[in-house]
Amino acid sequence: MKKANLFIVGAPKCGTTAWRQYLSQHPAIAFCDPKEPHFFSEDFPNFRWCHDLGSYQALFEDLQSYDYRGDASVMYLYSQKAAENIARYNPDAKILILLRDYAPFLQSYHRQQVYNGDQSLLAFEDGWRASVSQNGESGLSAREPSFLDYCAVGQFSNQIQRFLQYFSPDQVRILQYEEWVKAPEDYYNALLDYLSLEHIQGVSFVPHNTAKAHRFKWLAKLTQQPPKLVLSLSRIVRQALGRPRLGVAHWLRQKNRVSLQQEQVVPCKEEISSFFSQDKQQLESFEDLRIRVCK
Repeated sequence: MKKANLFIVGAPKCGTTAWRQYLSQHPAIAFCDPKEPHFFSEDFPNFRWCHDLGSYQALFEDLQSYDYRGDASVMYLYSQKAAENIARYNPDAKILILLRDYAPFLQSYHRQQVYNGDQSLLAFEDGWRASVSQNGESGLSAREPSFLDYCAVGQFSNQIQRFLQYFSPDQVRILQYEEWVKAPEDYYNALLDYLSLEHIQGVSFVPHNTAKAHRFKWLAKLTQQPPKLVLSLSRIVRQALGRPRLGVAHWLRQKNRVSLQQEQVVPCKEEISSFFSQDKQQLESFEDLRIRVCK
């Protein structure tokens, strides 16, 4: 059976959902469902939705006719183990890394952690300062406390270097959010050129995975962190019906979701820029990996 050979590895809140949708419109590309199995990030056991190779490979059974079979798991970039595990699984895979300026990235990332029910500090500046001081107060109920270490999550250069330990530079490409969002079609075609695929017409580049919040927090907690009894009952029903998923929790989450306006001002912006100044300099060594377009 053909393996997954295209990995959008993150960073989160940098356009992973959008690019999965954009690329899926090409007849030669398809992504597995669910979108983020996180199979290879073994260091995040509470954030893996696929736990064995057989189950993981089954996600691609219906995608065998496609040139590229994709996995878009946003925490692979941050994971200490995913790069090595992906290389062991398929050393010929293509790796797509999405980046964003540090301050808006962390603000958006923080909002997502609050939405997920993993961050108890609602104000972004409180979450950032808790990470800087390393007091751990915001990670008491998080499924993966390391996700709330914003200082580590934003160290992009170290994360990219991890992938370059196991993949050649020709296999890795970087898309910068602030660049591609202004001209998504141009960057889409440039990425197709990199993948040696023909350009196509009629691709939709509408925004995806915009800022959101919950209507009812109790329902959010029930669907995102269900009690063991609910999980056990769900497993029994799924086995009886012979279905991998029931879709009830997903439907409830969709109904419980409301959109938020993007905040224009990022608290602690100068402080964050200063903190990551060295990392930003190190990113310059990866300029040759960036997807570029002619202007």
